[in-house]
Amino acid sequence: PPGLLLSVGDCCLGAMGLAGSVQDAVAAISPWSSQIRVENQTSTTVLVWLARNSAEPSIEDAVEYVVPANSIYGISSGWVNEPRATLLIRTGINSAKVVRVPHAARLQISLLPHGVKVESLDEGVEFEEFADPGAVPGHDTVPMALREESFNDRPPNSEFPRESVAREAASDTCDVVIEIPEAKAKQEEVPGPAHVAPPATADAPAAQRMVTVAGPTASELDNSPAHSAGV
Repeated sequence: PPGLLLSVGDCCLGAMGLAGSVQDAVAAISPWSSQIRVENQTSTTVLVWLARNSAEPSIEDAVEYVVPANSIYGISSGWVNEPRATLLIRTGINSAKVVRVPHAARLQISLLPHGVKVESLDEGVEFEEFADPGAVPGHDTVPMALREESFNDRPPNSEFPRESVAREAASDTCDVVIEIPEAKAKQEEVPGPAHVAPPATADAPAAQRMVTVAGPTASELDNSPAHSAGV
C-alpha cells in the first residue's frame, strides 16, 4: 500500500541520516584530521560539499559548507582511511569538480563569466570532473545573474525527461540512410545502333591489320622473259 511504501522510504532516509550522523561523530573524535582552507575571492557565497565517501562521493552523502564572500574559510575533515578531504564544488552550469585536498592545502575560488574557477598552488591537490554536475547545488554568481543564467538550468541526470531520450532514439532511427540499388539497365543494356569499327592503327591487333603485298615494279616487268619474248 502507498502508506506502507512511504513509511519504508522514511525509514530508509532515517537510516541514512543516522549512518551519516554516526560517521560524523566518528570523524569528529578521530585522532587524524585534515585542515584545509578555502579562499573565496568572489562577491557571493560559495557552497562546498565535504563528501563522507571519498571513493564514491555524492551529494546525498556529503556535508554542506557555506563559504562567505571575499573571505578565507577553514574546513576540518576527520579521516580513517583517506587523509585527503574530498570536496564537491559546482563550477558551471554543465560542470562540477571533485577536489581531493591534503592537509594544510589551500583552495582559491575566483569568478568566471559562466561560473567559478577552482584552483590551488599546493602539491597533492587533485581535480576531477564530476559525472552528474546538475546534482551539485551551487549559488549563482553576479555575472551569471546578469546573463540570466543559473545552476538550476541543468537538472540532475535522474531528472532528465524520458521523452527526450525517446525523441533522440527516434531521430537516430530517421537518420538511417537507405541505399537504393542501381537500375538493372546497366546490367541488361539495350543494344544500340551498329558499331562501326574505327580505322586500324599500328597498335591494333594483328588480325585487324590490312596486309599489303608488294608487286613488281614497271622496270621489272620490262626486263621479264615474258615481256622480251613479246608475250
